[in-house]
Amino acid sequence: MKYKTNNLKISDHLLSITWLLLLILPNNNLLFFFVPISFILLLKFNNSSKYKLDVLIILMIVSLIITLFLNYGKSYALIKDVFRVIALIIILTSFGRLKGGVIIKQYIVIAALFLIISQFAFALKITPIMDLIKTYYPMEDEGNLYIRLENYSFSNFGIQRLGGIYYNPNQYARYIELVLIALLCEFRQFRRTELLIIFPLIVLSIAATGSRTSFLVFLFILLFFLYFNKLFTPKKIILLSVATLGVLSYLIISTNFADLRMLKVSEGLDSSFNIKLNVLMDYFAENISILSLLFGNISGMVLIIKYNIGILGTDFDIGNIIVYYGFVFLIILGVFLTKVYKKYSNKYKIIFPILLWMFSSAIITNYRTAPIFFLMLGLYYRRSLIEGKS
Repeated sequence: MKYKTNNLKISDHLLSITWLLLLILPNNNLLFFFVPISFILLLKFNNSSKYKLDVLIILMIVSLIITLFLNYGKSYALIKDVFRVIALIIILTSFGRLKGGVIIKQYIVIAALFLIISQFAFALKITPIMDLIKTYYPMEDEGNLYIRLENYSFSNFGIQRLGGIYYNPNQYARYIELVLIALLCEFRQFRRTELLIIFPLIVLSIAATGSRTSFLVFLFILLFFLYFNKLFTPKKIILLSVATLGVLSYLIISTNFADLRMLKVSEGLDSSFNIKLNVLMDYFAENISILSLLFGNISGMVLIIKYNIGILGTDFDIGNIIVYYGFVFLIILGVFLTKVYKKYSNKYKIIFPILLWMFSSAIITNYRTAPIFFLMLGLYYRRSLIEGKS
């Protein structure tokens, strides 16, 4: 389906603006209330179900309601945790039923440029952007952080990590890759010259985060795009992969590329992932009730208050879902995503590699990421069905 500017509707702009604001709004009460309100305003209430996923969506919602009922009022169940469950229920209810049928390219460009400029603003000493970030995107211990950002050296590119308005480089990598996915899903809106400018900038931005998971996710997104859009045959993709691995191996051995943090994937598996997994194992070692295992505790605070594990959450989505919402929700979610994948048009399947972040960071249990992901997942699911019929 190719969208032309003169065919765009107000609903397309509203959907695109919502997507953009979910990416760039400061992490404060404005974002807190914007998430559920925006999804309610975009929801097509009179839209009858045609997507054959209602049963799974209802089961996930029922599971979340049980989680809410079992844990509401407990000392570890904070207001924000309750609100997050309510917001997730609204997001699931609206799956594939939001007004608008396209993320407009102008909004994708704004998102990409805003994030990338915010990422390098301190290094390039762009004072207006630096002042904007300090004013609207403050954080604790900001003095030391800003000094570190202002002392960034491009000679340490990929080693000294940059996270833009999110500060955390892993968080930033996840969001810029969501922008990349939107760009590739909507690439027919772009001229070739536009893609030749924006795509390398995004790749450079991902490299600047030094994120190991982002490196794997990016490779899978690229391979999915090339394969499912039939730009390369399977044979050419295999040859390209072998050639890429060969070049990377040479660079790692013979140059300072060996210092790039994003290329040290095995090191990340040995250290970062093991730490996250150990937290989850410590949780399982406690005397946990069957109901808590099945429907969760609604909050990662339970690890501190009830089980004295000493950390808020497991720091990765699979573990967080188990602790927050339980195995029932996790299993239904897995079936739901599998069903959606099977119904997807091949050209939109590039969204699924983003789920690799569930083993390193958060998608479903992150208050900002979940609405962006489900907005895009539902949009391209509906597009897949419509294009399949036509």
